Amino acid sequence: YDSHCKYMNLAGIRITDLFGIQTITNYEKYRKLAPLGRYVFACEGQFDTMMLQQNAIFALGIFGVSNLRKNIIDTLATFESVVLAFDNDIPGRKCTTEVASFIKGANKKTKIYFVNLPAGIKDVNDFLLENDIEELLECILPIEYITPKEFKGARKKQLKPTAFDDEVE
Repeated sequence: YDSHCKYMNLAGIRITDLFGIQTITNYEKYRKLAPLGRYVFACEGQFDTMMLQQNAIFALGIFGVSNLRKNIIDTLATFESVVLAFDNDIPGRKCTTEVASFIKGANKKTKIYFVNLPAGIKDVNDFLLENDIEELLECILPIEYITPKEFKGARKKQLKPTAFDDEVE
C-alpha cells in the first residue's frame, strides 16, 4: 500500500497506455471518421475522460501526469488536432506544456489546443457537473496562448519508452 497513490489497481492488472483506447475496435477507421477534423481530447484521469465520452466527445485519458510515456505521445501525435484537458492545477498546467512540446516534437503538423478552465474549477469533470458541453468547448484555446515562459524547460523531461517499464512482477 502506497499512501501517496490517488488510485490503486488490482494486483496483476496493467495500466494501459491511454484510458479508453481499448474500447475502440477499429482505431484507424474511427480516427478518420471523428468529427471536428480528426481530433482527440487528452484528459488527466478516467473520470474526466468518461465525462467527455458521455457528452459525445472523443476522449482518451492519461492515468495521471506522472504516467506520461513515449507511446502515449506517439499515439496523440497521430491526430490532426489534440485538445489537452488536464487538471487546472500546477502539475496539470506543467503537463499541458510538456505534452504540447512532446507532441510538436513528434509531429509538427498536429494542431494543439488546451482547455482553459475558469479559476476555482479543478477539472473537466467538475466543470461539466455545473455547465454544459457547449460552455466547455468555449474554453478551448490554441496552445500559443500559454506563454513561452511556461514552455521553458518542458522538453528537458525524459519520457519512459513504454507504459509497462516499471511494472511490478
